[in-house]
Amino acid sequence: MIRPPSSQLGQITKAERADILAVSPMAGKYDETLDRKSAFEILSKRAESAALEAEQAEAKALVE
Repeated sequence: MIRPPSSQLGQITKAERADILAVSPMAGKYDETLDRKSAFEILSKRAESAALEAEQAEAKALVE
């Protein structure tokens, strides 16, 4: 015998979603939204500060 797929077409209700989330092992793990800095943002800031330091060192060398 072949078992038919146990899927559903269309959206689930809010109650069904709540039931699924309540028994999920991931319940609570991803509830809080985090806004972490990306690697691009970290590296851009680091490059900007390095460029600023180099500019200041160059200006200081020209004065002396």
